[in-house]
Amino acid sequence: MKDEERCGRYFVPDCLLLTIETFGWEPLLADDATAHALRMALSETWRRAPFDSMAYVILPDHAHLFLKPGARANADAIVRVLTGHFERDYRQMMGLPTSERLLQRSYQMRRAHDEETFARFLDHVHYDPVHHSLAQRPEEWPHSSYQRWVERGVYKLGWGWDTSTRVPGGQ
Repeated sequence: MKDEERCGRYFVPDCLLLTIETFGWEPLLADDATAHALRMALSETWRRAPFDSMAYVILPDHAHLFLKPGARANADAIVRVLTGHFERDYRQMMGLPTSERLLQRSYQMRRAHDEETFARFLDHVHYDPVHHSLAQRPEEWPHSSYQRWVERGVYKLGWGWDTSTRVPGGQ
């Protein structure tokens, strides 16, 4: 089965793959508490700049968010609100001064215009912990939407265990 057929019923046109990096590539998101803080900031962001979340992964120095902005939001608003919420909460949690930058203000954005690109981006998000040698298999990484897509039947046991079962890179 082609990857775009595997994801076809979940395809939403014009989803965005956003990559947000920590300032200086510092591993700020490396522990469970800070990854949780970013997920909570995402929830707060959704209330102010609505979007449909397709997939996500949080790695120590960057996060990939695959989403479809709502009618009242765009990528800039989503990233601005997200970084504001996360930085406020992180500073409070760590007792840091308010002037320290934690996340890059710029971000990478790629658009999924078709089902093939949608499938590649979904795979890229979920394989990235393996790509960065943070896990041996996608299901081992706890800060990801991978399990949600397993439950939907998009991924089967063994996906991503070797290069023959995944779309390379999603770049």
